Amino acid sequence: PLAGIDDQEMVDTRHLCTVLSDLISLDPATGTRGNPKWGNLPRKFNIAVSGSRDDFAHTHINDIGLEPCAHSDTGEMGFNVVIGGYMSIKRVAHSVEGDMWVPAQVQPVVDVSEAILRIFRDEGARGDRQKARLMWLIEEKGVEAFRDQVAA
Repeated sequence: PLAGIDDQEMVDTRHLCTVLSDLISLDPATGTRGNPKWGNLPRKFNIAVSGSRDDFAHTHINDIGLEPCAHSDTGEMGFNVVIGGYMSIKRVAHSVEGDMWVPAQVQPVVDVSEAILRIFRDEGARGDRQKARLMWLIEEKGVEAFRDQVAA
């Protein structure tokens, strides 16, 4: 709610959020909402992009969380990618560090999000609704193996 107006903001995330929303929900062939490429995910999927250290977007409880962070070597602004967060009435599981960093630019953010979405769509559990979340797939594969698959 504070993107673009918070004086403590590290990254203005408005454009990235719009692009990610369009990635998932906009059919590139028709320009209408309802992208068939992502219309068959095993279950709901949430992406949160935070622009400040205060993490108003609550990246830690979403399937993909992008947390603003300057690159440790270059100082370039980008995002640490956290994965597998979950929140329901019965359980809250914080996301795990993906040990991935992406620049705060459209294409790298889209690429990492699309890779994670593809893995979840193609390999996520479908039989048990309670196990049909990204966190269970990461737990099954292990964080390192999942990260390697994202990077491939």
